[in-house]
Amino acid sequence: MPAFFWLLLAAPLLELWFLIRVGASIGALPAIALLVLAGVAGMAILRQQSFNTLLKVDQRLQAGELPAGEILEGFLLGMAAVLLVIPGFLTDILALPLLLPPLRRWLAQRFLRTGYYRQHYTATVHRADIIEGEWRREDDPRLR
Repeated sequence: MPAFFWLLLAAPLLELWFLIRVGASIGALPAIALLVLAGVAGMAILRQQSFNTLLKVDQRLQAGELPAGEILEGFLLGMAAVLLVIPGFLTDILALPLLLPPLRRWLAQRFLRTGYYRQHYTATVHRADIIEGEWRREDDPRLR
């Protein structure tokens, strides 16, 4: 917990320091223009890719398959878009690898192969003791 606290405290300070360094290097107006451009790009990515992800998920569901990979890729792309929207060059640098489709696909597949995913999600899908059907409680007078 203390490490997370210090990370949350240090992140804005590092962003500010890096912003000042970049602004001193290329000038204040170009630095601000880059930040605004990154924010606009992040919003555009979030807007377009969220719709594309929903379409891919729907296609997989219509085919009777679990869309776990598409959902995770959409989540990673959304995370990249949010990192781009947050003002700062360090968050933009963290977002750039997540914008690359092969890396995003690799990260999603790697998570799906972990024991955590298999333990929490696949075990509940394939339970043999679940019997589907409809029932009605007839001994409750409120339901009549």
